[in-house]
Amino acid sequence: FGLVKKGLGILTDIEGSRTDSNDRPLVPVTVKACGEISPGQDLGLVEKDGTPDVYPQHPDDLDLDWFLQSNFPQILNILKDIKEAGNIFYRKGDHGRATKKYKKCCKYISMLRDTVGSTDDEEEIKVREIEVPCVLNIA
Repeated sequence: FGLVKKGLGILTDIEGSRTDSNDRPLVPVTVKACGEISPGQDLGLVEKDGTPDVYPQHPDDLDLDWFLQSNFPQILNILKDIKEAGNIFYRKGDHGRATKKYKKCCKYISMLRDTVGSTDDEEEIKVREIEVPCVLNIA
């Protein structure tokens, strides 16, 4: 049948789709033109929109060991890049795309908290400096 190696996070999005009383999606979900990806071929997981956000929509698709505390500085930089992408769209008046980036940043923060576990006070302050504006901008 097949094996999904990357992009599995999209299933989370599909699971979260609104459904009718028969549990059918309100917006049709279609899988098409799927097939085998050759080694080295772009997986298409990253939206290339000219912003600093060059990361997959779903943090579990990122080639990074989230459980390593030593990766915290790199993860913090990723969070900053995604938030900045939201700011870029916000300044352009594209609030829909800005909100999408802020939500993505929050998703990455959740992944950080779920995997790294507790952060020390200084690290938590750095995370909240990114998180709070994102949450406020989503509201």
